[in-house]
Amino acid sequence: MTDNKYRIAVVGGSIAGCSAAIALGRDGHNVRVFERSSQKLQDRGAGIVIPAPLFESLKEQRWLDKDTPHTPLSGMSYRIKDTSNDEGRSIWHRPLDAVAMRWGHLFEQLRKRVSDQDYINGINVLNITQNEENGQILTLSDGSIYHADIVIAADGIHSRTRDLVNGPTTINYSGYVLWRGLLDQTSAPTRQTPTPQNDVLWHPYKGGLAGCYVIPASEHSTAAQKHTLNWGIYDKVDTDLLSKLLPDAKNPEASSVHSLNDIAKEHLRDLLNNNIPALSANLFRQTSAPFVQAIVDLDSETLVTSNIALIGDAAAVLRPHAASGAVKAIDNALSLAKALQSTSSISDDLKNWQQQELPKLRQQVTLSKTLGEGLVTSAPIWNDMSETEMNQWWQAMLEGKNWYMK
Repeated sequence: MTDNKYRIAVVGGSIAGCSAAIALGRDGHNVRVFERSSQKLQDRGAGIVIPAPLFESLKEQRWLDKDTPHTPLSGMSYRIKDTSNDEGRSIWHRPLDAVAMRWGHLFEQLRKRVSDQDYINGINVLNITQNEENGQILTLSDGSIYHADIVIAADGIHSRTRDLVNGPTTINYSGYVLWRGLLDQTSAPTRQTPTPQNDVLWHPYKGGLAGCYVIPASEHSTAAQKHTLNWGIYDKVDTDLLSKLLPDAKNPEASSVHSLNDIAKEHLRDLLNNNIPALSANLFRQTSAPFVQAIVDLDSETLVTSNIALIGDAAAVLRPHAASGAVKAIDNALSLAKALQSTSSISDDLKNWQQQELPKLRQQVTLSKTLGEGLVTSAPIWNDMSETEMNQWWQAMLEGKNWYMK
């Protein structure tokens, strides 16, 4: 490992920012995180899925506590609506080696490994300039100046840092939205989940795909609430309907979550009635506050500019079919920390990191779009698919690029 220790500013204190702070801090760098929200970040992401080997590795490396709440996931089942069977008709099942977590549980585990002294809430980075020695000068919203050798932009899809250094980035609507909900459940013996607790259940239909899996209960749940059903529905929506579903959004195509207006509630009600097996639909209807977000694409042309590196969703947004954004964020942080262990200059280290990461990122983005098209916008006629045909279709979709399933 190099003896070079750098002063590093991380802009954004969510999963990507905390991951960068942990990885780089453990290598001895002086890391300061600036999070623009003055409040504690909320459990906004509902459920996330990460590969089981990565989960175990994070525990071994003490990124996560040994008893971190999670649900093992060992299979994926596809069932289509069938009026003769409330659970739907099974068309496919495949093994899976993953775990489900609450976004909030993962964030809390990472956040507590960054000291409060190095994690500053309620601070916006207003501007970034460069001095003659390639150092970065950050102008902060409290009127102060912070000097850093490296700036890491980890401030998400709407990254102001990315726009400061690369100019405005276009966010493109994919053509479909994701309806989501969380339903706290008890340990009562009555059937409360439409799938075995260790399976991800999918309900494909023409123009969409519904899914659900079980995640641990939140810290706010009652003693009787043992777990939470996390569900979502990918649904093709044209731009005219999108503007009606999200009329209050400044940019309806931006990937923010929104509560449901009357038009959205009616649309979701029709989706559940017409496309989802009765058992799942009945459970989804019990959700008190479902929400919706547009699925979008964003891809940066470069990851490094003047000793400023983009990671996580600030660098690129993967559609959720490919992997959770958390996986990409952690991977970006680990690879960046490794790159800075060399004996080269900062600029050379970051250049080498970009050369390594960009091809991988392009592959991930392409795969996420391919899966989105194959599962939602240009899906096969599911009713006609046998299990053998499902296997052939899945392999054709992946074409060997199953990095996120390993």
